[in-house]
Amino acid sequence: MDLLVFPSETDTFGNAVLESLACGTPVLVTSKGGPKYLVQDGVTGFVAADDQDFIAKTKLIMRTPNLQRSLRQAAHLGAREKTWDVVLNDLEKAYLASLRSPSLGANAAAASAN
Repeated sequence: MDLLVFPSETDTFGNAVLESLACGTPVLVTSKGGPKYLVQDGVTGFVAADDQDFIAKTKLIMRTPNLQRSLRQAAHLGAREKTWDVVLNDLEKAYLASLRSPSLGANAAAASAN
């Protein structure tokens, strides 16, 4: 497969996204939901801001073989770093940050995922 286009805005983690990355397939996800934390924007795939961006990034990846090649290599390597220990540690950090300051919990989750 050349690209996983994953338009879900409600998926909480994104097992299919992580499996795709592990296979060396770049992923395009929305800016909503959990999968955006699995994709390194511009490195292992892209996070689209809206529908138009989704279409534009799909075209960019499919029309640029060198970009697709670099995304594929980075996707495989990046997925290897997402062990359950790492994922659960990031989740714990987000929970602890939420307990300290509920309004900062979402920002802490985003920071720890990157």
